[in-house]
Amino acid sequence: MSEREAEIADCVDKVLTEVLGEFAKRAIMITMNEKGITPSDIVKQPDRFMDGLRSVFGSGAGVLEKAFIFEVCKRFRVDTRSVANLSFADLVKRMRNHSEG
Repeated sequence: MSEREAEIADCVDKVLTEVLGEFAKRAIMITMNEKGITPSDIVKQPDRFMDGLRSVFGSGAGVLEKAFIFEVCKRFRVDTRSVANLSFADLVKRMRNHSEG
């Protein structure tokens, strides 16, 4: 995992902890792991990661998704208006591609 990818994963971890609390975050990650979704999928397969969250939270996953986007933008100093129409998965893909280019 690249440094940028690790920072994106850290943003997700931070949001999950702040929104759900440490215990619930761990329970969610165990549930995701049981679905075959690993922490590296946060950045390697962000669509799959978000699908896993939707299967747990339903439409409530959208709240987490917006918080992930906000936290990633804050960490990397990206204007949220410039990514307003992106999903979290699309933002991650864009950030990954930017680091490779």
